[in-house]
Amino acid sequence: MTVAGTLALAVTFAGGGRHWPQVVAGWLALAVLCLMYGVAFILLVTLLPRWGVVGNSPVLNIEPVAALLLAWWLLDQRLSPMQLIGVAVVISGVLALALRARPRKPGATGALPDEDSQAALARAHAIQNTHVSFVSSPVN
Repeated sequence: MTVAGTLALAVTFAGGGRHWPQVVAGWLALAVLCLMYGVAFILLVTLLPRWGVVGNSPVLNIEPVAALLLAWWLLDQRLSPMQLIGVAVVISGVLALALRARPRKPGATGALPDEDSQAALARAHAIQNTHVSFVSSPVN
């Protein structure tokens, strides 16, 4: 990162220094860019603990697709068939990962556990307590 930053500064100063926007539209675009960049990072930091790394990773692959579609929509850029195939592959991969069957935790839906799961839980506690009492009892 240090090398990339140093090279960026060298190119900037070799080109005559920074060039700020000269019209209101340029300043507005810069402000919107900063706002959207900040919102994206806030969402990422907020959702990462909730979804976990595995849940967030596929969603992050949508960024190039969004950039491509925005360039088509806002800048009237033509999309090649290979780009459209890439969009389809990325979207189908993200959907496949999002819709895959995941093991469910008991009571994850918020509903009360049924009799069988309560009985299994009671057996697990009984086994754990038996194990603890067996281990903690003195040996003669």
